[in-house]
Amino acid sequence: MSGLSPLELTFCSFATLSSEPQRLFLYVTLENYVYETWMRLYCALTKKTKGEMLAKLRDSSITPKDIQMEIENILAPYNCSIQVEYSPSNTISPGNIAALIQKYNRHPYQRVVKAVYVDYLDLLQPDEKAEMYRLDLGAITSRLKIISASFEIPIITATQLNREAYRKEKEKEFGIETVSESIQKVFIADFGAVIQRAESSENGSNTNLTSNIEY
Repeated sequence: MSGLSPLELTFCSFATLSSEPQRLFLYVTLENYVYETWMRLYCALTKKTKGEMLAKLRDSSITPKDIQMEIENILAPYNCSIQVEYSPSNTISPGNIAALIQKYNRHPYQRVVKAVYVDYLDLLQPDEKAEMYRLDLGAITSRLKIISASFEIPIITATQLNREAYRKEKEKEFGIETVSESIQKVFIADFGAVIQRAESSENGSNTNLTSNIEY
């Protein structure tokens, strides 16, 4: 992570928000660095734009420590914490995620990890390489499902759409046929939803999210 600014390095310094949470939500990112993930999380929780947050950081109205405390205060009523783990794309497999869950659970009868979020499925490696990429994606999904059942927690991830989705007319809904590379990702998963951003104004300044749910 060389070349990061002091601000970005400061964000990297608090990967977790609480030393002894009763409930831990594990966020595994293979696309964005830790600091980027925290910045996006902060903006989502406080309904601030990235520009607003950066402006306050630049004029010293707030510090990264203030942001950490604000997120902690939001999570405190729920007695939970978030752990962000970064790995470069295509460097870890579902087996590594299982090892992370075991690491933070610490004790088999005191499971603090309550959910895992993976950003995102297509950037994982399979535990065992298959001959075709689509089979790898199916194997990854199947392994995540087994891990989910083993630890009795949901594992939530995202995947990409295929090129056909970008050729569709904007007012049309997307379905499972627009999932890229391997339909096995949908068939193996317990639940799936396609989230679509619909423009609500001519200039696209206001948008709404709609979902098409598939089981």
